[in-house]
Amino acid sequence: METTKKIKMEEKINHVRETITHFQNELMSELHPVFLAEETLKDAAQWWCIQDEGLQVFEEAGDLVFQNTGERANYASFQEENVAFTRLPRVLVDVLPEETLAIHVEAEVETGMSVKIAVVEYDGQKKTTTTMVDVNKEMQITLGQAAKHIRLALKVTGKGLIRIKKMVFQRVFSAKKSQLPQVLLREPFQNLKQLDELKVACIFDEFTMTSYKEEVELITFTPENWQSVLEENPPHFLFVESAWHGNFGSWQYKVGRYANEDRHELFELLDWCRERGIPTVFWNKEDPIHFDKFIDSAKRFDYIYTTDANRIPDYVKHAKHKNVFALPFAAQPKHHNPVQLLEPREDGICFAGSYYANRHEERREVMDQMLAISEEFNLAIYDRNFERPELEFHFPKQFEKNVIGSLAYSEIDKAYKGYRFMLNVNSVIHSPTMFSRRVFEGMASGTPILSSYSEGIDKIFGNLVMIAEKPEDLRAQMKEIAQDEHLYRKMSLEGIREIYGKHTYKHRLHFMLENMNRHVPVQEKEVTVISFVSSEQSLKSLVTTFYKQSYLTKKLCVFVRSVDDFTDFNAIINTYQSETVSIFLLDYMQNYKQVTDFIGSDFITVWNQKHFYGRHYLKDLMLASVYTNADFIGKGSYYTQVGQRCQDQHTEKEYRFVMSLKSTQAILRTDYPFRKNVKALLIDLMRGMDLSIYMNQGAKMFSADKYNFIENGTEVGEEWLHHVEI
Repeated sequence: METTKKIKMEEKINHVRETITHFQNELMSELHPVFLAEETLKDAAQWWCIQDEGLQVFEEAGDLVFQNTGERANYASFQEENVAFTRLPRVLVDVLPEETLAIHVEAEVETGMSVKIAVVEYDGQKKTTTTMVDVNKEMQITLGQAAKHIRLALKVTGKGLIRIKKMVFQRVFSAKKSQLPQVLLREPFQNLKQLDELKVACIFDEFTMTSYKEEVELITFTPENWQSVLEENPPHFLFVESAWHGNFGSWQYKVGRYANEDRHELFELLDWCRERGIPTVFWNKEDPIHFDKFIDSAKRFDYIYTTDANRIPDYVKHAKHKNVFALPFAAQPKHHNPVQLLEPREDGICFAGSYYANRHEERREVMDQMLAISEEFNLAIYDRNFERPELEFHFPKQFEKNVIGSLAYSEIDKAYKGYRFMLNVNSVIHSPTMFSRRVFEGMASGTPILSSYSEGIDKIFGNLVMIAEKPEDLRAQMKEIAQDEHLYRKMSLEGIREIYGKHTYKHRLHFMLENMNRHVPVQEKEVTVISFVSSEQSLKSLVTTFYKQSYLTKKLCVFVRSVDDFTDFNAIINTYQSETVSIFLLDYMQNYKQVTDFIGSDFITVWNQKHFYGRHYLKDLMLASVYTNADFIGKGSYYTQVGQRCQDQHTEKEYRFVMSLKSTQAILRTDYPFRKNVKALLIDLMRGMDLSIYMNQGAKMFSADKYNFIENGTEVGEEWLHHVEI
């Protein structure tokens, strides 16, 4: 009886509270409908931004204008001189709980840019939520129950100008539901311009967390706080893996099935996502061995991914839907790349992994034989279980002298790049997709891999990985590649291209989004080749070399000094100019102050036709732009023609940050502040200027591999072309 009375009393209190709030909102909407005057909102002095990051605000012809000089997103803050939105603002814009605001901002937005209004709510002590509102739409938002104050900001993305014509913020009261569209709790997928805007709620172990956090905004949470975290920062989708520890140990024993452990927090999280239309994704990275451990959780998700394609029918049977796909491991360019360590690679073979004396008998036997053969080639072992006292996790005594210790995942590059070769031994043999992540990561690091047999490695990589179907095959393969430097470098380069072209975590994310029917643009960096020609013959040769380049996202910009160099310049234009190829008079460039005024590509590269540019020249340099943030990327190590032969120069500079590069054997960021008018800059670049002059401006330079370029190499023989053009 007491419980019933208590419930009825709470219902009365809630009814009174709702009535008071309703009356407050109605009264305020009549007395003060416009709570921020438009003249104040359009006053440039009321807006603050970090000018050093490229965003400026000013007034022009009655418009409030924001100019962003870079592609990155920047925030402008209204009446607050910071962009620390978690901090309670000094200037408080008072609001009422659950009141409705009508927002209408009219703006002229240049192509390639986007702008959103950020409405940040505070409960008097802390930030509670943020709502992003589109411009050029009449929108309404309803504030939260705890809202007492708000703060406004503009998020500007892309380079160019945004002109604000009209800004209206007013209160709305209506007994009926408004006919205007309501702002969604979650920003729609279709608003995403690029992958790094994606918000992913996750339950990950360390390796997966490290890999995906470089590509998207990961939202982590615990079983205790997941609801408050996700209500404050709604995700585009939920991504849970077969986690053993999960989010730094907080989800241990709460994802897989364990005796005397329930998973009610996970199931409540899934219900919450389903009610809000948030897709849910599960990835079992432990298949096929731990299928049974995670199937009862996996079957409850909207989309299921497995490392073993053979398990797809089993998931379809349990989940009773067909949104089941294979998702192998991948590489993360920020961590797995060929940038050399301080010390040169040791001439040896490295194994980084675990040994199980009482498990995987077939693997153990193969491993013992492969390790014994690898000893002949300077074997080094990094033991994942080095600190464990149990004997069943120790390597056999004969290999104890080869065990160096263990490595944290943050130190794994010592194994991947510290030695000339990597050894891989597979526990799963007959899966078309499941094999160790070390294969992807080692190849991305430029390290040739020798592996025991795996159906998946053979199917996905073919001869890019040396597979020893029998342990004794390892000895023959090691001898061959150790004695053939050209074969070694070919396998290294082709492995890097394969991983960066198909098997990064960015590729995996796009695959998942496509399966959800969510399309986020794939952004391939573009490069524009620039060169001078003085005859139709040199133009034809240039165009031929350009189209032979294996890198696809490219353009060609040809400059001529005088139309008199050509018999019929109009015919030249009609024959060669296209969407990809442009032809200009050099003198026209006198009026341009910076390269970005006429070239929209991410990079430029200047070609001098006395040099040889191999078919993968652009590809290998552009791939280096993925794993480094260098301003200039080029061939600090390269071949030069001497008679009919070639000699390699500065081999110590391969895959290293350097102090100088020559302009005709490099790609350059288009938005770099060269501080010269374009005509003068192009003339200097064509002469092969030393880019070290920009070191004083803080320029970063990276030297990639030495292949696919020969200085003064137009007359070199076919044998050497075959050697250099890997």
